[in-house]
Amino acid sequence: FADVITDSAWACLALAGNAALAALGLTVLAYEFGPTRNPNVNGVTIPTVPQAGAHADDVPYLFDLGGKNLLATAAERRLATAMVGYWTSFARTGTPSAEGFPAWPAGPALRLGDTIAAADLAADHQCAFWSTVR
Repeated sequence: FADVITDSAWACLALAGNAALAALGLTVLAYEFGPTRNPNVNGVTIPTVPQAGAHADDVPYLFDLGGKNLLATAAERRLATAMVGYWTSFARTGTPSAEGFPAWPAGPALRLGDTIAAADLAADHQCAFWSTVR
């Protein structure tokens, strides 16, 4: 159910918006956030409901929350280093880059998760299918 909602009502609509902006000649940089484990910033306490990549889960990778660093593992801290690098480089130069991490791809999105790599989000989220059921 979460995949249906995420794909049909969020990911594919965001990608359509990205395409519309790109068609106007604007540079669009997209990413998808989705490590398999994150700090529980949403307070969900239902063990059978996975929270990997839920809304706002990326915030502790960029900021301390409530004066606390919520990142508990080396993998979380490594991803935070990459994200802070990409964001600050983009703010400084207009080009997101992070030393020691993959280049941000022109066109496809960057997947920020357990691995960092280019991603075909339209294929991953079945957007061709979802465009037929609206």
